Amino acid sequence: MRLLTKYKNQISTLAGKYLLPMLLCYSVMKIIIGTYFVFYSGIFTAVSVVYMGALIFLFEKIKPRKILRGIVYLLVGAAVILVCRWLLSAGWNSSGVWFMNWFYVTNQEAGQVPEYSATILIFFSFFLASIVYYFSIIRFRASGLMLAVLLPFIIYGKKALIINDFDMVVMVTVYLALVIHGKLSADDMKHDTLFNYSYIIAGLVFVTFVGMVTMFIPKPEIKSYLENNRNFFDFRVNSELSAFSNLNSESSPRFGANATGELLFKVRDTNNSDVLYLRRQAFDDFINDRWINNENINRSMESFGQYNTTPIGSNKNYYSFMRDGIAKTVLEDSNITRSFDYFRTENPFDTDNLKLITLSYEDSFAPSYICAELNVDTTVRTSSQRIYRTTHSETYPYTYTDTAAKSAQYYYYPYDTNRQNYAKSLSYDTAAFGDILDKAFEQNNITSKQYDAVRSVIKDYTDPDHYSISDRLAQLAKQITANCKNDYEKAEAFVKYFEQNGFKYDLDYEPPDESIDYFVFTSKTGSCTSYATAMALMARSVGLPTRYVEGFAAYERDENDHDLFVVRDLNAHAFVECFIAGAGWMTFDPTVPGYMTISANNNNSNVIGNIASYLGRAALFLAAGFVLIFIVFLDRIDETIFRLRLRRKPMSVKPIMLYQRIIKLLNRQHANRKFDGYTPLHLKDHCMNKLGADISQTVEMFQRCCFGGIEPSREEFAAAFSQYKQNWKLIAKGKKPEKVPKVPKVAEKQA
Repeated sequence: MRLLTKYKNQISTLAGKYLLPMLLCYSVMKIIIGTYFVFYSGIFTAVSVVYMGALIFLFEKIKPRKILRGIVYLLVGAAVILVCRWLLSAGWNSSGVWFMNWFYVTNQEAGQVPEYSATILIFFSFFLASIVYYFSIIRFRASGLMLAVLLPFIIYGKKALIINDFDMVVMVTVYLALVIHGKLSADDMKHDTLFNYSYIIAGLVFVTFVGMVTMFIPKPEIKSYLENNRNFFDFRVNSELSAFSNLNSESSPRFGANATGELLFKVRDTNNSDVLYLRRQAFDDFINDRWINNENINRSMESFGQYNTTPIGSNKNYYSFMRDGIAKTVLEDSNITRSFDYFRTENPFDTDNLKLITLSYEDSFAPSYICAELNVDTTVRTSSQRIYRTTHSETYPYTYTDTAAKSAQYYYYPYDTNRQNYAKSLSYDTAAFGDILDKAFEQNNITSKQYDAVRSVIKDYTDPDHYSISDRLAQLAKQITANCKNDYEKAEAFVKYFEQNGFKYDLDYEPPDESIDYFVFTSKTGSCTSYATAMALMARSVGLPTRYVEGFAAYERDENDHDLFVVRDLNAHAFVECFIAGAGWMTFDPTVPGYMTISANNNNSNVIGNIASYLGRAALFLAAGFVLIFIVFLDRIDETIFRLRLRRKPMSVKPIMLYQRIIKLLNRQHANRKFDGYTPLHLKDHCMNKLGADISQTVEMFQRCCFGGIEPSREEFAAAFSQYKQNWKLIAKGKKPEKVPKVPKVAEKQA
């Protein structure tokens, strides 16, 4: 029974001292881990709690030895830094993502980097355990504990995410409970509190009440804005560049984008294009109002080769396929046969038609982009001018690779007038081209690989299993294309429909109904993502293979160099690629033309906001540093302010202020005792006997000044103030340092 009571008392003591600090560590790390760990976040949170518990146990064991605890803490901190540095290096080598870029964006944007996630767990657990232990157990400071609570808000604010209400309420409630409990249980507080069931019940009632009030009081809805337009298009690049890595499995959100006008990169195009569409990524399936990648779709049509060896050059390869295969096919319809003369007499991919494009990236942005037409030359052999598909797996569907870190250049074949006229003049559509394809295969003019590749494109990008569309939207698509004789005319008809039927471009518009039907039939207002989605769905419904594409539309010219395009975050754009039977993949932009003017105006209006954004970042770090310094040196700052005030006072007031200062310091360190009622002699004896602090000169000077009206001389006050400064640390800490008696050497030998 005594043994049970002993363990019960020990558990009660440990819980009273460490339960709330550990709960605060848990609630903070749960929120942080929840945003950096997609899978098994609960398990990793448990690992973090065990890790923090072990650290606090170690800190508590070495606490009595002042010098040793400092050395051990520095060694543990150094080990943590070394491990984290190794993980950061490993993460960069495996993903090519700078840690700070990964740290500030969502998992969907930057992908999973296990080494960086481990860094978050190890470093922040160590940081939290340190500050929570010090400011709740060693020296209680509510402002110090606030650092732990602010950490999730800073992270989520930078990521433009919203903390789960329940997790936030738990964290704030535990913090408030710890603030009250810490004043009664911290080592630097003299407490006579009885930790029993009544205390626990009272604490639970308080926590429950605060939690309920916080949960049910209506809170204002405040929308956060990103410093960069990171959530518009989920930028990712390859492992050899310094921005985000890998492409995405899902398209970007259709609503809620915010651009600042920040310069991302510049493009020099020798084709003198009015608008240059830069392709980042195409998506396959439209499921639950979101475009996603389908790993089962055969993309060999883009290269007719292996993903890891053949540069992107789909239309150039398609030209060879048409010239060497389809054009040789004997057909009964002479009109169709004559249309293939284009490939017999014209070569849009002749070397003379090559155009050079050069991309120069800013320090904060370095992805790789290619022209939307995909007409990249396969004959260029300079490594810095070739772009490959290097990866094709379930985790990382595709990765563009460019060996140049801050610039990229490659040759491409732009659309020319002859090719566009050829596409307009075709006398067949996709369905009829399928019959031609069958005939060419029967006559052995094309290989089975080529046949399967083109058939896959037609099937995958028109099959209803890969998208969903309402009956009335499909009926509208039929009406729009009723008089079109080929696929090019169908695509142009969709583009003209949006231009001629009162549609408006509004990047900030968020409709009450996010469906495409509401956009097309009701609001007729939206951003490029809505226009591109609507056209892609309607085109597929009439048998035109189409895919949704994200990238950039470059149209702003550099003021000092008219041949140079300036690309900003507000130039992020969505458009479509249609597979025109007999011509290959071609780019179409269904967004109403006014978006270019609106974006330019937004750029001018966002200049001040962009400057304020950078100033805000600097202010954030300066403020965090100031808060940290202020908390660490709070006592010294307060004492310095007092001494400056004391210097300006007349000599008749200084002794009283100095005496009152001593009482204030003692009251601050002993929350349950008030020294205001102590007599001067009693106060002097307490400081000497309990703290080892001699304040005799201050007390004597105070008595003569306060009770005798005798103003001290400058020399007398200087002597008393010097004595106060020598004993200030003992008074401020509130306890007498323990002296361990030394064992005589003789006694040591005898022992």
